[in-house]
Amino acid sequence: MLAEVGLANDPARVTLTLRDSRGVEREQVVESIARVELQGWTAFAPPDWRNPLYLTRRYENWWWTELAEAHTLYFQFNRCAQTAEKPFAVCAAELLERLDRGDLSRLVIDLRHNGGGDSSVLQPLLDGLSKRARWRGAERIVVLIGNGTYSSALMNALALRRDLGAQLVGEPCGQKPNSFGEIRTFHLPFSGLEVGCSTRHFRLVDGDPPTFDPDVLVPTTFDDVYRGRDPVLEWVLAHP
Repeated sequence: MLAEVGLANDPARVTLTLRDSRGVEREQVVESIARVELQGWTAFAPPDWRNPLYLTRRYENWWWTELAEAHTLYFQFNRCAQTAEKPFAVCAAELLERLDRGDLSRLVIDLRHNGGGDSSVLQPLLDGLSKRARWRGAERIVVLIGNGTYSSALMNALALRRDLGAQLVGEPCGQKPNSFGEIRTFHLPFSGLEVGCSTRHFRLVDGDPPTFDPDVLVPTTFDDVYRGRDPVLEWVLAHP
């Protein structure tokens, strides 16, 4: 693939320049192998590795928990879609009921794994928060975004900042804010292949910026992943 797009001269091998955490560089020749010989990636974690909270349930549409010591409700919204078990409105009602008890000081909404879907799914929570004066502003609502935040999730992040004054923390989203969406699909008549086609252009911000940036940039490095750390949530909890 590197050779096909012009990034390598030889499809059989490529020379990589690698730099370690100390800044030491070396060259490594990587040769291509047949597809049948491919093996899955294997990670060798350090002895003290632990699974950070944001990676524990990333394949669920949504879930939430309390971070009692930080007086924070952590809500991870991974997919803009309903579930067969219950509509999101039920989850939103549970979240709002918990916030209404008055003993929590902050709501963290994590959109870092959310690749989009239907942007209206989150609306019951947005409507509920908009009716609660206490739950407005950057000191109350923090939204975590990153390069896995796409499409409707980006629209949700924008709405949370615009309508509720939420603070966005993390890394730039994985797409331009002004882009195409509303994908419809159809099947080719002979091959049967499914084709997806965007049908609408969304203009969400003025100009044409290449990224949708957070208010506070907190990068996640390879070392953070290797050590099982979540620097984004750590930053939030360190800045009450």
